[in-house]
Amino acid sequence: MSEEITSPKLSRAQVARIAKQGKYKVGKNAIDIIAEQAESYIKGLAEDAAKLSQHAGRVMIRGDDVMFVLNLGTEPEEPVVE
Repeated sequence: MSEEITSPKLSRAQVARIAKQGKYKVGKNAIDIIAEQAESYIKGLAEDAAKLSQHAGRVMIRGDDVMFVLNLGTEPEEPVVE
C-alpha cells in the first residue's frame, strides 16, 4: 500500500548556486541534469533508510538510518592502539 508522494522538484536556482561555486559557468541543461541526479539519489537514500526504519518497527526515518545507509552498513572501525 505504498503511495508515491509527489513533491516539488529541487529548486534549479539552489542547484545552480551550489554547482557554480567554482570558476566555471554551468549551463542550464547541466543544471537540469545535476538536479535530476540529485533528486534520484535523495529518493533512493530515503527509500533505503525507510526500509531500515520499517525493519526496526518505526514509522520515522532517523538520522542513524540514513548514516547506516551512507556507510553501507559498516561498523565503525576500532581505534588503532599504538
